[in-house]
Amino acid sequence: MTALFVMIILIVAGGLGLASTTQSGPRLGTELGSTSTATVSYPGGLRLTVSSNASELQVGQHLNVSLSIVNTLPKVNIVRPSSDWRMHGVPVALWPPCYFGLPAEAAVLQGNYDLQDVQSAANVTFGYMCMEGVGIDHIIFQPDSDQVNLTGLYSVDESNQTLGPFRMSLSFTTAGYWNLQNLSSELNIPILGEGYPWDIPAYTPFTPGEYTVAVCDEWGQVALLHFSVSQAGTPQAGLLIHVVNETSGHPVAGIKVLAGPASSADDIALTPGGPTLKECVHGVPSGSAVLGNGTVVLPNGTRISYPACPLETYATNSTGWVSIQEASGMYFFNVGGMAGAYNVYGIVKLSQGVETDLMVDWPNGNYTVTP
Repeated sequence: MTALFVMIILIVAGGLGLASTTQSGPRLGTELGSTSTATVSYPGGLRLTVSSNASELQVGQHLNVSLSIVNTLPKVNIVRPSSDWRMHGVPVALWPPCYFGLPAEAAVLQGNYDLQDVQSAANVTFGYMCMEGVGIDHIIFQPDSDQVNLTGLYSVDESNQTLGPFRMSLSFTTAGYWNLQNLSSELNIPILGEGYPWDIPAYTPFTPGEYTVAVCDEWGQVALLHFSVSQAGTPQAGLLIHVVNETSGHPVAGIKVLAGPASSADDIALTPGGPTLKECVHGVPSGSAVLGNGTVVLPNGTRISYPACPLETYATNSTGWVSIQEASGMYFFNVGGMAGAYNVYGIVKLSQGVETDLMVDWPNGNYTVTP
């Protein structure tokens, strides 16, 4: 697996109410068919949703998981912190880690587990300390939203703090399952979302078999996803592009991506309309008629046919991904598309049988987005 994290333009060579915490039993979300999505709702108006990019993987491929906690009420929802943990896993920083405590935990486990199994397998607590922090006493959800503000006491002088806003959603990627016991014993424990996407828990690579993704929150909700891994067939190169917000790390959907095979590592033309492949740009005499089939009619009536531009147009899906399964050799990409207000582009060399990931940080603001 090759993973590339792209930060800049680059040519790559290689209602108002208090939610009750009274519980009548665990609230469990299960996988819904092939959609690889689990949703479970909390009586106080919260909904935990977990989704993945696939329910079936091949050895060497990555699993991308997205999770969110959303207020389903059409009014502000003020919720107190809880400690109704049905399982334990790697802490999920839906707000800064030193704002205690974090509201969710996650685990990627080898095996097909139900809730009872998960509670036995994912029972290791992850502890850490901060020199200073804030003890959260209220989480204030906006109506029909994953946006929250926090209130709490600053540990140094016990002053009241109002913090935020924060988005209660996050994505992470892994190419293997996690040993929670080992991870909890690390000097600096992993925290999902802290420094995303670089601080991913150490993993054991996936081998053929069944696996479980388990995500829980402090209000007793548990969502489980199951997926399988099979042995890879004929080696096939592939290109995966993941676009995330540069500030929050959240996936960005609907971003236009142009991609296609390139003839060399410097096969890039910078045009007024944006970066593209050289073979997609042709100079023709003034007065020529450019037809839609690659044919140009010169002023003297001579017809010239040019090869079709090899670029294809894609758009990032709801979890910020574009997957190009048949890509191989030198490959051009332009995230943002032609005439975009912002572009990240380059050429990457794809090796046979190796999946190559591009992680693109996308700035805040309004940019070229497909309808």
